[in-house]
Amino acid sequence: MRAAAPSDEAAVVDVAYRTAFFGDPATAFFPCRDAFTVFWVLPYLRAGHALVVETEGGVVGYCVGVDRAADYARGLLPLLPGLLFRLLSGRCRGWREALRYGLRALRYRTPGAPARAYPAHLHVALSSAARGHGSGRALLTAYLSAAAERGVRGLQLSTTERNAQAVSLYLSLGFETFTRRTSPLWRPWTGRDETHLVLVKPLS
Repeated sequence: MRAAAPSDEAAVVDVAYRTAFFGDPATAFFPCRDAFTVFWVLPYLRAGHALVVETEGGVVGYCVGVDRAADYARGLLPLLPGLLFRLLSGRCRGWREALRYGLRALRYRTPGAPARAYPAHLHVALSSAARGHGSGRALLTAYLSAAAERGVRGLQLSTTERNAQAVSLYLSLGFETFTRRTSPLWRPWTGRDETHLVLVKPLS
């Protein structure tokens, strides 16, 4: 495990994209990989904090986050002109399905925890080969420790009850459920409503 480097961007994007749909590839709901990269990955790598797990085969997992929402915006804004150019030039295939997801996410949004108490948020993902070996716990433990040293007051993250193994890990590390809401957001892709969770952890 180590801090992410700029040269890890492609590998982190690959892990993220291959696991974003409840452990399966994001192509099921977000086939526009360029847009996925801009909104889900690069802002955290360029304006936030990131740890990766690496084996002989390369990066197999990561934990990324920002200490406050403004950091995410700072990482995102410079990326938007390039994404817009790719969209207008027809280089971002699958954008209609991606837009469908985006509109549904806005419509069925799960409220977050108060930013004053929990200003930071994070994401964790592991490739299937890296699961079950303690990598997720190691990543989260190290990330939480570093965030506390930076003076972060508290963190929040969003997940679903469908990610039972991840939820169990978060709870074992001291996260608590701030809110729970059953939503039809994922129904076009999973065939059912999913229960969304916002989990929080105070640090200092």
